[in-house]
Amino acid sequence: MYSSPAVNTSAESGGGGGGCFIATAAYGSTMEPHVKLLRQFSDRFPLYKAVGKNFARLYYSYSPPMADFISGHESLRMVVRWSLLPFAGISWGLLRFGFIPTPLFILLISTLVSISVISPAGYMNQICNKKFFHKFVEKRSRSGVLNDLRFSLGD
Repeated sequence: MYSSPAVNTSAESGGGGGGCFIATAAYGSTMEPHVKLLRQFSDRFPLYKAVGKNFARLYYSYSPPMADFISGHESLRMVVRWSLLPFAGISWGLLRFGFIPTPLFILLISTLVSISVISPAGYMNQICNKKFFHKFVEKRSRSGVLNDLRFSLGD
């Protein structure tokens, strides 16, 4: 079981010294580098605001039974490990570089990803545009190959 009486579960503690129950269940050990990283993050950036205190109280109430369930199912452990990777990456960035460069880096990466996804979608929209498509069909229909397609479009 992952609930430990030595862990201070009060919200006033600010999250320091606590037990990363779910990460420990997913990775199988408190000594695993991802678990250590998440614990360092929670120790260095304690939760002082009301929202953070409420989150800590809920986490320490519900995560031990969840961790017990996760630890008993290998496929679920794998899903949770994959789900924790972004949190571990952001935690690593915040611990290593601080609060200003890390969000800027995340913004840059998300912009590059969205450009690589949206640009091809915009190009496909142009291709599927009826006017562009009709011009494409007319050029090809002169050779007689696409006449049937042009008539089916209602020209």
